Order: sequence, then C-alpha cells, then structure tokens
Amino acid sequence: MDRALINFLNHGLLPFTGRKAELEQVLRFWRQTFDAHGLRTMMLVGEAGVGKSRLAEEAASQISLAGGVVMQARFYPDAATPLPALLARAVSRNQAAQQLLKSDPEETLSGVVSAIIRICGLRPTLLVLEDAHVLHGDGVSELAPLLERLADEPLSILLTARPVTLAARGLIERFLVDELHLTGISESDIAAMCTEIFGSNSLDQSAIRTLAEKTLGNAMAVRSALRGAVRPAQSAGGRAAASVAIDTRAFADQLERNVRLLSEGMVAHLTESEKATAATVAVLGEVFARETAAKLLPTFDAAINPLIFKGILSTPNASPSSLAEHRAVGTPLAFTHNLIHRHFVENHPHDPTMIVRLLAEKSTLYSILPLEILGKHLDSVTADAATCLEAIQSILTIAFVVDGTPMWRSSLVMWEIASRLAAQIRLGLQELAQRELEATLIRYRLQLLRREQAPEFTTLVERMLELTAEPIDETWGEYRLAVLIFQRRMLRRKHPERLAEQWKEVEQVVERFPALRYHMRYAGNLIDLGRAASTLRDPQLMRMVERKLHELQNDPATPEGFAHSAFVGVSPNLFWLYQTEAELQRRLDSIPELEEKTLPNRKTDLRIQKIGLYHEIGRVDEILADADRYLPLFRELGLRPEVMSCQLVTLNANAMLGGDLATLATQAEEVCANSPQPLKAPGRQLAGSILIRTALLRAEHQAAQQLREQFGVSNDSLTVTLTYLLDNDPINEIEGTATNLREPIELLARLQQQVAATPANLEAIQELAEAIVRHPILAIDDLVATHVLFRLIGTMPQEFKALPDRLRRALHDGLKRAVDHLERLRLPAMIAPMLKEFGHAFSKGELTAHRARLAALQREREAEQLASNEAAETRVKVMMFGTITVQRPGEEPERIRGAQLATLLGLMAANQMLARPLSHREFVALAIGNERDPDKVRKSLNFAVFRLREVVGSEAVDTTGEIPELNRDAVWIDIVEANQHLKEATRALKEGALLRAVPAIAAALRIGSGQVPFPTLYDEFFESAREDYENTVRETLIRVATLLAKEGDLPNAEELLEQAFGAMPDDEEIAELYRDVLLRQGKRTEATRVEMKLAEQEEA
Repeated sequence: MDRALINFLNHGLLPFTGRKAELEQVLRFWRQTFDAHGLRTMMLVGEAGVGKSRLAEEAASQISLAGGVVMQARFYPDAATPLPALLARAVSRNQAAQQLLKSDPEETLSGVVSAIIRICGLRPTLLVLEDAHVLHGDGVSELAPLLERLADEPLSILLTARPVTLAARGLIERFLVDELHLTGISESDIAAMCTEIFGSNSLDQSAIRTLAEKTLGNAMAVRSALRGAVRPAQSAGGRAAASVAIDTRAFADQLERNVRLLSEGMVAHLTESEKATAATVAVLGEVFARETAAKLLPTFDAAINPLIFKGILSTPNASPSSLAEHRAVGTPLAFTHNLIHRHFVENHPHDPTMIVRLLAEKSTLYSILPLEILGKHLDSVTADAATCLEAIQSILTIAFVVDGTPMWRSSLVMWEIASRLAAQIRLGLQELAQRELEATLIRYRLQLLRREQAPEFTTLVERMLELTAEPIDETWGEYRLAVLIFQRRMLRRKHPERLAEQWKEVEQVVERFPALRYHMRYAGNLIDLGRAASTLRDPQLMRMVERKLHELQNDPATPEGFAHSAFVGVSPNLFWLYQTEAELQRRLDSIPELEEKTLPNRKTDLRIQKIGLYHEIGRVDEILADADRYLPLFRELGLRPEVMSCQLVTLNANAMLGGDLATLATQAEEVCANSPQPLKAPGRQLAGSILIRTALLRAEHQAAQQLREQFGVSNDSLTVTLTYLLDNDPINEIEGTATNLREPIELLARLQQQVAATPANLEAIQELAEAIVRHPILAIDDLVATHVLFRLIGTMPQEFKALPDRLRRALHDGLKRAVDHLERLRLPAMIAPMLKEFGHAFSKGELTAHRARLAALQREREAEQLASNEAAETRVKVMMFGTITVQRPGEEPERIRGAQLATLLGLMAANQMLARPLSHREFVALAIGNERDPDKVRKSLNFAVFRLREVVGSEAVDTTGEIPELNRDAVWIDIVEANQHLKEATRALKEGALLRAVPAIAAALRIGSGQVPFPTLYDEFFESAREDYENTVRETLIRVATLLAKEGDLPNAEELLEQAFGAMPDDEEIAELYRDVLLRQGKRTEATRVEMKLAEQEEA
C-alpha cells in the first residue's frame, strides 16, 4: 500500500492538501520575526475540526527545518494549571529550546519570561497557543502580564481559536498584525486528497461532490466520513490487500450517517471495545495520568495503545499541573480533540464510587472533571466510610491547590462536594471522628473564603474556636493554631488592641504541645502577626514579633530550615520599623543576611525593598548605584512594577540632589504613561507624593502645589506634616493621610493649639518645642517636622529674636540636628533652603561654618556630576546584551529597528573582539549578503552606514578604513568592554596576579548579567561569536574561582561564584564549585539550596 493510504487507514492522517496559501501566510508571519521590533500576534480562527491544529503543526515543522524555534501549548477547559507553568512545560518539552537554555525554566512568570527572552535572542521564535477561546476570567488576567513583559521582545505568537467571542481579544488586539479565518477545504482539494490516498481507486466526481457538500470541507468531518466508508480489500487468503474497496453506491447514505454528529464521526473507526476504553478514561479529564488510567484498565497497554495508534489519544506538548501534590510517574496522555473527549463524557454512564476510590488512593489527576462528575452523582456512592474520609481529604487538598489557580472559583464547589460526601457518612462515625471531620471542613472553608468580612467567615471562626477550645492532642493543637490565624484577621479589623493578648494563646498551645513550636502553623502565626503589625503600623506589636523571631533563631532545638523560613518570612515586615539609629542600622544589617540566605534568582523583592529603604532614609548615592545595577535586570525580567518604582525613586533622588523639578516631573509622567494600565494611577500617586515632599524640603512651595495638581495627589498619599505645609489646616483635623510612625503628630497639634491660644502658654510652648526637637531624625520624612516647627513658631528673623532664650535654643537645636543630618547625607539642595529660611537660628559663626560646608558640598556634588557626565554622557552607548539598543547621551535606550542595521552594528562590535579582524569580503558578505555586483555592494553598504549614523551619530562610525568601524572615542560598547575585562583577567592569571583577575572577571559578569550576547542575530557567524564569548567567560570564571578557593580566599570566591550562579544557574560545574565553597565556610543551609537546584537540573 502507498504510505498515504497506510497512514490514513491506521492513524487517520490526511495528506496536507489545500492549505498552501494559508501555510504561506503563517510562515510569512514567522519570517517577519527577523525584522520585528516587539511582540506580534496572529489569530488563526476556525470551527472545530477545520484543521487549525494541523496547519499549526505543519508550519511548526517547516519553521523548525528553517532553524527557528516553535513552542506549543494548549489551553484545556477543565485543567487548573497556571499559564506560567503551562508555558514552562512547553519550553521544557521543546528540544531546540532546551539546547539553548540547558535547564528547565521555573514555573513562574519571571522564570518563563526570562527563558522566552533568551530563546528569542538566540533564534527566531514562534509560540503557538491553541484553543485560546477557553480562556476566561483569571486565565485572561494571567495572560495580560505575560504579554506586557514580552511586549518589547521579537516574539511571534500564533493563537488558535474557534469563531466565538474571545475574552482575551482586547489583550491580543494591541499586538495583532494578522488574522486568518480557516474555512473548509474546497471540492477540488478534497479530490486531490482522495487521489493521493486512494490512487486509482479514488472516489468518482459525484462522491467527491457529495463529500464536499455534506462535510462543508471540514477536515475532521472528511476524515471520519472517509474512514467510515472505506475498508481494506481482502485478498484470497483473507488478509488485507494492497488496495481499498469503496462502495460508491452506498457512499452517500453512509456519509449522511457519519457526519450527522461530528463527534460521532470522529470515533466512527473505533471498535466497541476501543470505545468502551475511551469512555472509561474520559472520566479522568481531557488530560490524564497513565498510572491513574491503569487502575481502571486491567490490561492498560493493550487497551490504550490502539487509541494512540488510531489518533484518539496522544502525548500533549505541554502537560497541565497535577492536582494536589501527587506527581505523575510518566508522561500524561490527552485526547486529541476536546470534541472527542466530550463525546465520551456525555454519552456514557459514570461510576461515582470508582471516582471516590481513585481520590482515596491519592491518584494523580490533571482535571477537575472527575470531581464535577462526582458532584452530579454523589447519591450513588457506595464506598465505605474509611474510603470516603480519605477521598474527602483529597478533595479538600485539591480545592486548596485549585484556589491558587485561574480556576479558583471552582474551589468552593469542590468544598461543597466534600461537605456533601461527609454528610452521607457522618452518622456512622464516632463522636470524636465527627468533630475532627467538621473541624477539617471548616478549616479548609476558611482558607478558601476570599471575603473575610462576610458573616459566614465570622460564624465559621466562632464554631472552629468552639470545636478546638480544649485541644486533646497535637492534631487538635494544630487545628487551634490554624483558627487563631483566622481569628487574628477578624481582630485586626475590629479589635486591633487585642492582638497582643491573642498571641498569648498561641504560646499556650505550643507550651502544651512543644513540637508545634517548630511546626509551620506556628511560623505562619508569627508571619501573620507581623503582617498585621505592619498594616496597623504598630511598633510594639512588631517588636514582639521580632523578639519571638529571635527566640526561635537562638533556640538550639529549632531546625535550621524552619528558622530560615521564619526569618525570610518575617524580616521584610520589619524593614520600616526603626525608632532609633541602632534599630535602623539593624534593618540595614539584615539586608545582606537576607540576600545571603536567598538564592540569586529570588532576590528581586529584596533588591526593590532595599532601594525603597535607601529612598526613605535619603541615601541617594546608594539609590543611584543600585538603580544603575538593578534596573537593567528588572527590565530583562519584565518586572514592570519594579521598573516603574525604581525609575520614579531614581528621579526623586535626582530631585533631592537639586535637579529641576519641572523636568523631573515631566519625566515621571512619561514613566507612568509608559507603564501598564493597572500601574498608571498608583504610579502617579507615588511620583507626586515623593516629589512634593522633596519640593517642600527644598522650600519650593509653589512647585509643590503645582505637583499636587499635576499628579492629582490625594491626602491618602501624603503624611500629616506634608498636608499641613500644603494647606495650613489644623493638624489634629487632617484626615486620610499616609502614616509615618516617627512623626510627632500629637506634639505638633498641641503646639499649634498653644501658639493660637490667647494668651499663649509660653511654658507649654517651650516644653512642646523641646519634645519635638528630641525626636530622632532618621528618615527624610523626619526632616519635615523641622519645617513645621519653624512655621508654627515663626520663621522671620525679627520674630525669632523676640522669642525667649529657651525657645530659641530649642529651635536652634532642631535646626542644627536637621542640617547636620543633611550634611551627612551630602544633600546640599536641601541644606541651602534651610539655611536661607531658618539660618537666623544660628549664631553668625555657626551660619558661616555651615555655609562653608554647604559650598564645599556643592562643589563636591558638581565635580561628581561633571565626572559622571564626562564618563557616561560623552559617548553613545551600544548594548549587545539582551536587546540590541543604542543610548545617546541624556536619552533613554532605543531599540535598533531593522535586521540589516542590527547586523551591521553587531558586526562592527564583534569585529573589535576578533584577534584577526574581518576582511572586506567577509564583512560585506555578512552585512549585505551574497550580492556579486561591486557597485550594488558599495551602494548597499554606504546606505546601511548612512542609516546607522542617523541612529548612533555621525562621529560614531569611522569609514576611513577598508571596512566601517565603531569609533571607540565616541561609542561605548558593552560586549567590547566586557571582552576587554576578560582579556585583563586572562593576562592577570598568566602573570600570577590573582587579585587583579578577580575584579576583571567580576566586571565582565556584571556587564553581561547572564543575558544573551548578540541577540536576534541568527547568522552562523554570530552563533559562533556567542559560543566563543560564553565559553571564555565560563572558563575564566572557573579558573579564577578555583584558584581563590585553593588559596583559601573563600569570601572572594563565594562572592564571585554567587554572581556567576545568578548569571548561569544552569551550569553544573559552577553550581558544584559554589556549593563546595559554601560548605568550606560552614554555610550548610545555602549549600543545601544550591544542591536542590542541582537536583532539579538533573531531574530535568
């Protein structure tokens, strides 16, 4: 038999016919990726069975042959898999992608975005997302941040969907460049298809016409109709002959029956036994685990293999997450079409008792469908009580898992099923077992309820408190700890003053059951209390939390991993709590420790919090240094909120240094405008509030009012003191403002009242002023109180001279502490207005001395700015890591538009790294192609150079030599600089100067940051350049780190390897070396975490 016929009879595969134009349209969409400036989407729309998946598969095959990468994922209507996890698995199952990544991406948004960005940088990439029409609700919400983070990447996404209202259409529309509506294949194409399959035995023209009319050209209907109407011819011996028999007279009648219902036609070729097998496993969901199906099928392989062979089942491109924590042993199976799956689910009886047994056995499930079926047939369950109890626990565990997915609304439905099943067996249980079952159900119900203010929440908490009032063992003690968390959330809203008292009961439970002190329920209570204290801004409560944390850390019996979890969970809530210089220093000291105990790829939150803390305390130099280091990383990871916050804080740091407020406000507006929609409004509030504070501290009151109007800043975003300086209202009547725990609000309000009283109580005024002055100045907000103090008492020199000595001394001391603090922070732009407005509080000698220090500070800052300008702004920056961009002095980075310009720029950068530069012939061949006409070559190259000069500047490109070159005096090229550092490290190693090699390799790592060199340049020359560069970095790094460890310089080795592990987390040799260095320093916890990462890679 001909192969086309064999494939059709055995597997139901039709020849790919009649889609040449549509295939070319999809391929053309992918080819345009080479010149793409950002994310692009294409919609492939068609009815079920029309051939969307087949077209996508054919395109994927041709793209892969052309050197591209195609990653495919399908959305399933009954699966509870978060989108990042689904895409991470699609990446992991793609061989070409794995070769580029070397390890599986994390199943998080940041992890999958980083992986896709790297793949896009190395290969022209197509992401196929099938059945987008099933996305709704939170599924659409998950898609939004993914598209935002990939918006600037050269990625093409092909989405297939049925012609229905698409919930995600609004998100896709922004990036949509093409849309293809698939209709049925034509009669002539059906004829060609039949001829290719059946050869000389093909259908006659009338049968072809009938086939086209009845199926409307729907490919799946055509396939099922043909499979039901043809059969292999029999040889004399009874075996299938190399031909087929077609009863053309009965064909029309047979066809009518086969396409009456498409879903029936899709399974028309199955035997009754095969249909029964398919119906049995269909209850598990559209995707199911092999080992779970094997529990239902005594002869699993024999039963399943025919369904795989006949195209009913297949291995999914990207499998969804298993529910609960039961991981599948092998690769799951999936029905090839949801219409096939639905047919078996809707047309066959179900056994709810069998589902209960599967749940009781903790069987791996990928779909919530078995639970939905169980809910409909719960009254028919005949399983015993013990089996039902195990099943109830599984259902509740699954509900808890689903609650964290886009299908979270189904979690309460699952709880109801568990509750109804419990009601059926409750009377047969002992009283204690009944109470434990009720407590279990309530605990999960409380975890699943999202509205803590609902009456049901209160009722359930009260009942749980009643059930657990006298815990008899550790299990009931754990229940008690669980309900205390929920009770605390009620107290936080209604009776926050009772939180400290409530904590005593937590301690009583763990005193009674000591093992629970090291249980995550205890840590959960401590973390929850920290959150409550942070929300309420209650320093006493937070200090209690900190004390309990220290007790855990200092307790020799505390398991190391448990102490680490508690420390990492609690500490971020302590950052803002500092009432003294010593407390603030402890917060600052905790940051390096937290960074040390957090793996490099999980440090983003700490980094943004650190920048935020530096901003609050006015350390502008640290802000600018960290922002310069971390902002590119945030951008690469697509962390838009962090990018926006970092940019706004950086702008305000420049305002604190004296930058023009109007210009910085305009730039802040641009930052907010370029941020995703959900970030625009909060971004404007943040930008406006911090710039207003800086404007007021610079005594630019009119500018502050203009900023308030410009950004529409509400009082909720301003502290009481800032609102007073803007409005001059009675301080004790200002409402709805942001909280600053260190603001002496009560003292300032009383002072305002005393100053306004007639007659004024001078003694009270002096005491209040002295008390206000005694408040520590730790943060920028604390300086505002000094401005308020002078405004209340009088800022004019004549008014000041008339004040009593004691009051003048208080004002003098307050001003001196503020100015001294600002001098330590080196913020002359805030010192100058203080000396101008309040300097009369100083003696002439003091004022002269402060003015001299101010002048010196201004000269220092001007010199630093000048040096920075000379170093950073006199040359154009060309970036060849991550994204090919050009940054002119004082401007934002700009992505290079056009593949030819990117290639030309990449060639000129790479040429400066070569030991033997490219010849003119080589350069032209790579830049222009294989054009042989010298005149055309010259014109094409000249025109490309002309266009490039428009982007990078006329002086940036030197054309005096044989080939164009980048002028290093006018251009700074990141990969060339990194390569120079690598050469310096290599020279230092040859000369035995190890200490000189360390900063050199560290600088190269810092510039590259683990990003793809020469991204989106796919020529073999750049592939080789990439590989050479990355190999050199790796080899040099390992040599330096190994020598450091050998010499006993473990701290330097650790610092270098930590940086390398963050940039190359998939490199086993680096990870092993990092682990060994950690172990030699006794840092077992961190070494264990690196080992966990290594184990993940081995498993992958």
